[in-house]
Amino acid sequence: MTRRRVESAVFFAALTVYAAGAIAIIVMGAVSAWAHQSPGLHASLHEAGLSGGLWGRHALAMADASHRVQSLPQLLLDYGFSVFNLALAGFLLWLRPQDRTARLLVVGMVGTAAVFNLQAHGVYEALHGTRLETYLHYALHLIAAVAYTFALLSFPEGKLVPRWPRWALAALYTPIIAAVAALAFQAKGTSRTIAIIIYFGLLIPAAGVAGQAYRYRRSADGLERQQSRLIFWTMVPAVIVSLVVLTRMGQTNAFTGFENRPIDLVPVNLFR
Repeated sequence: MTRRRVESAVFFAALTVYAAGAIAIIVMGAVSAWAHQSPGLHASLHEAGLSGGLWGRHALAMADASHRVQSLPQLLLDYGFSVFNLALAGFLLWLRPQDRTARLLVVGMVGTAAVFNLQAHGVYEALHGTRLETYLHYALHLIAAVAYTFALLSFPEGKLVPRWPRWALAALYTPIIAAVAALAFQAKGTSRTIAIIIYFGLLIPAAGVAGQAYRYRRSADGLERQQSRLIFWTMVPAVIVSLVVLTRMGQTNAFTGFENRPIDLVPVNLFR
């Protein structure tokens, strides 16, 4: 097998596992919402929860989450957003299966389909998960965030900015990713999720603005400059809105103030 085929095989295998995890999270949210309307299903989930183990803990989490279900408009928004992201990811993968930037966007879309589903997140909040499950849950968030960031930094020709050697890019981005991951995993309670949501709402658009500004100034290709300018002005409003919201909330309210509070108290819909 050629190197390109090996890379493709590894990518699609990893994407399959990642997508399966994201879809499982979304489905558990849907089951919890259904259990709210179905006493029989609700009772079955509680009964299954008595068995313990992996399935028992997740069944109990879905049963507990069914006691606090989003409103119908919010559910429609949640699942409309999730389905749209998954469908768009599938279409993009079908359209550009070998394009690196497209692949990164696909990973980001699949991840955000689960990350911003409030009902599904309610199941996780009710879950008494193991340490491994906790790490896997937040790894899903971070992978999506990093994929989106690198997609914006490599659009449109698929090469990261700045245009340095690979070792220099690794030296630049590895500490940043490590710092973001450390901050997310060291946060306590619900504030950890709040931190990741803020990364999506502020840091990713900011990275897109910086990357496309760099590309616009350095590129000699007219089409590439036009594409970079379009992405730049698309991301600028997102950065401004996020800064305004976070400034009003204040650092304490953005993190500590939301600790252990329901996820829907945070302006999640804004950061979608």
